[in-house]
Amino acid sequence: MNAPPAVSVVDRTAFLRVVAAYKFVQAAVLIGLGLATMRLVEPDVTASFQQWVQDLPVGYVQHVAEKFLRWVSGPGTGRAVILGGALLAYSALFVVEGVGLWMQRRWAEWLTVVATAALILPEFYECVSHPSLMFFLLLAVNSAVVWLLIQRLRHELAMDARRGNPDNGSVNSAFRPPSG
Repeated sequence: MNAPPAVSVVDRTAFLRVVAAYKFVQAAVLIGLGLATMRLVEPDVTASFQQWVQDLPVGYVQHVAEKFLRWVSGPGTGRAVILGGALLAYSALFVVEGVGLWMQRRWAEWLTVVATAALILPEFYECVSHPSLMFFLLLAVNSAVVWLLIQRLRHELAMDARRGNPDNGSVNSAFRPPSG
């Protein structure tokens, strides 16, 4: 049986840091969106947003923005705060993933695989129902991240088994610092 190709520590570190940086960018975008959404309870901010939506070119983006504005400013102005809080909470997941990947923790690799893979089907649906370059890029990047992390984890598990690691890729081994 052929052994998987050896991956250098530099390659592993660089790859995980690139994915971590991507997660930090996602977190920053969600933090900005969350804070902006929470400000929609202020009438002057809502009026500015309404004007911006009206200035958008007619199409799907304007339709979604109008729908969003109607929902947020509908009965019970607490919707904006709740949605903003949800976006901030979701950004916390990206921060945890990013920090864990930056520190090269295996649990972060597993978390990123699960959390990112869970979004691939909804992203695929958006690509099919409302094709746009942004949706296709997001789907492509997230699919590549999941696939590459799975390949990395398979390689690490094979290396652990070859070394005779008693945990052999168990949950306990996910919380140890990387070896090698």
